[in-house]
Amino acid sequence: MAKNTEYMNVDLTGYKPYLQSMARKKGVSVTRYIRDLIGADYEAHREEFLQIREEELRELEEARKD
Repeated sequence: MAKNTEYMNVDLTGYKPYLQSMARKKGVSVTRYIRDLIGADYEAHREEFLQIREEELRELEEARKD
């Protein structure tokens, strides 16, 4: 079963040596290392993210009423 994955282009050129070194130290791919960093950031800021999403949803609902 194929995954439907959206890709984002992110320029990390200046961080390439750092990412490669840290990923190698952790024994993972650079992609996995970056995904783990984002996952940790998400966990640290989950409540803030959910509040932002709720505000955006409210704004959309209000705009639909107009």
